[in-house]
Amino acid sequence: SEVLDGEAFRRLAAELLLRPGETREAYNAALAEYRTVHRLRSPAQPLPDLATEGDWIESPLWIWSTSEKTRRPLFVRHLAGEVELTDRAGWRATGPTGADGLVAWIGELRANGIKLRSRALVTTLFCRLVLADLFLHGIGGAKYDQVTDRFCMRLLGVTPPPHATLSATLRLPIERPAVGPSDRIKAIRKLRDLRYRPEAFVPANDPIAEIKRYWVGMLKTPMSAAERHLAIKAANETFAEMLEPERKAAERELARLEAELRSAALLGSREFAFCLYPAEVRERLERLVPREPET
Repeated sequence: SEVLDGEAFRRLAAELLLRPGETREAYNAALAEYRTVHRLRSPAQPLPDLATEGDWIESPLWIWSTSEKTRRPLFVRHLAGEVELTDRAGWRATGPTGADGLVAWIGELRANGIKLRSRALVTTLFCRLVLADLFLHGIGGAKYDQVTDRFCMRLLGVTPPPHATLSATLRLPIERPAVGPSDRIKAIRKLRDLRYRPEAFVPANDPIAEIKRYWVGMLKTPMSAAERHLAIKAANETFAEMLEPERKAAERELARLEAELRSAALLGSREFAFCLYPAEVRERLERLVPREPET
């Protein structure tokens, strides 16, 4: 907010408001190109297009006030040599069309509690053009800033300074269960086999196993289908009684694995607060930051 209330951002906001049609065209074209390149079908991805409502044109800015703190899209139109702004929810104001006058007028709005704020693409655009020597992005933001690059080139005719993309995962140095999804899959498969292939868990020469193999190997015909089905079902039911202890043990093992997987996921999260990590982590990070030489 400190930055966006300054004159530098007011000048960028004025540029967008003085060229609402060009701004919307460049913004939407950049989004359309991104969707084509990445084969996105949803019109809401990665961001919705800027809209028009009659002669009102949506800008890539938010507006809110000290009296109404819900941020809303800012719409603009030019009428009779003036710039008219609205949030389409009851607030409306009119300012001059000269660049310097509009910058000063936006400052007057701020003094009266009306605040213009940047949306996502304009935020990083302003940071990269004005604030930062080098802008650092995570993977997600860097991906979406491909739209910012296109928007900047289309609207302002310049290529914005490049940004760096950084990503790292540091997990708590804490012991956690050494299990994985494949362990759960094996446990589920064993339970399924105990139900549908119980003969795999008894000796090959088991009498019930031999009976089941006989009926499974019999050619299924309209005349034999019912008898064959009942014989196989009876064999499986006999096995179920024989293997009940092993089935219960397999269920307990599956429950244990699922509990350990939940624990491993929680303990292996990358979302823990920085204060929970050992002091050595901070020391390692500080070594990456060059210190000013003492004088």
